[in-house]
Amino acid sequence: MRKECSIVRDLLPLTVEGLASEDTQAFVRAHLQTCPACRQAAEEAGSSADTPLPTPEAPLKSLRRTLRLKRLQTVFLTALSVLAVAVTFFSAVSAPQYFPYSPALLSVTAGGDGSVTVEFDRCVTGISCQAGAEPDSGTPVYFLQAWTSDWDTHFADRTPRQTLISAVDGQTPRVFYSQNNGQEDVLICGTNGTYDGVQSLPRLTPGYLLLMAAAGFVLLLLLRVFLRRRTTLCRWLDRLLPLPAAYGLGHLCVMGTSTVTYSMQRNFSLILLLTLLFWAITLAGLYLLRLRREINGKF
Repeated sequence: MRKECSIVRDLLPLTVEGLASEDTQAFVRAHLQTCPACRQAAEEAGSSADTPLPTPEAPLKSLRRTLRLKRLQTVFLTALSVLAVAVTFFSAVSAPQYFPYSPALLSVTAGGDGSVTVEFDRCVTGISCQAGAEPDSGTPVYFLQAWTSDWDTHFADRTPRQTLISAVDGQTPRVFYSQNNGQEDVLICGTNGTYDGVQSLPRLTPGYLLLMAAAGFVLLLLLRVFLRRRTTLCRWLDRLLPLPAAYGLGHLCVMGTSTVTYSMQRNFSLILLLTLLFWAITLAGLYLLRLRREINGKF
């Protein structure tokens, strides 16, 4: 190996990284055009005689770009975290607190056409009316429930809530009040029938969904172990693996350790929203960690 070749070989790492001066890069480039052995070494190092060598500013531009991405990712991660905390706080302060039945809680007024108006006390800030049917006769039956929350106590309008229930075939409808506390529903309007002694039960769906999330996490983890040599699949599995864990954390933030609920639609919507937020936070955090490693590797 000639002395000039030895010098060029020593300069190749600096020229490939763009750390050599312009004169040095010109010297290396001219030598590569006449020396096949050094040209092959340059190609293995990531450069060639036909490819312009990077300028000294190239590593700095790459570093600035990485730092800019890190700042943007940090802002994005912070915004997601703040939003997740806000949703968790709103879920806690807006959780419905159902009222047990008492004569002072509501008043029932029958109309001349058989309709019924139910007016609640001012302490009630939310009501709902669900229609059902007797199992034998199919006669419509209505179920009322009333609640308040910490949020409504301070910010909701205190105007008395009321609801109008129309007559059924010209007859006064049968209306029950659901206490949602494990006790039987109370008949507040109408005659006795085959639907007496009924008790509104909580929904068991949250527990089933939590079990499905746990099973999904185990399945993804097993796939990650067995397919660890499939780089592309592992990359997608690494992104999906936090999703069932995020659902479990969302469930914990909304419902705690309970697996049953009387307000399924509300709770599931909040759990789903928190699941997406926690999943995005996890992915953003992993990406930020990778950027930090890239920055540390450049120094």
